[in-house]
Amino acid sequence: MLIAATIVASAALALAVWGAPGLATAWPVLAVLAGAISLVLIVAYWDARLMLGLAIDCALITLAVVQPAWLKDFMT
Repeated sequence: MLIAATIVASAALALAVWGAPGLATAWPVLAVLAGAISLVLIVAYWDARLMLGLAIDCALITLAVVQPAWLKDFMT
């Protein structure tokens, strides 16, 4: 169930970043949601090979929360 939720949240995030109407403004929430669900799965099925996924999730959540100026320029 969590895997399906991760896929749906990540697909919605991709559409939001792409600029889909109705989702474009919700990308920070979708990024935190997709990253958090993915982190839960990484912790649940921990293996050292998942370190890159952990780093990507942390970076994604950090960018969604902080929203630096260069990211805002990239998103518009």
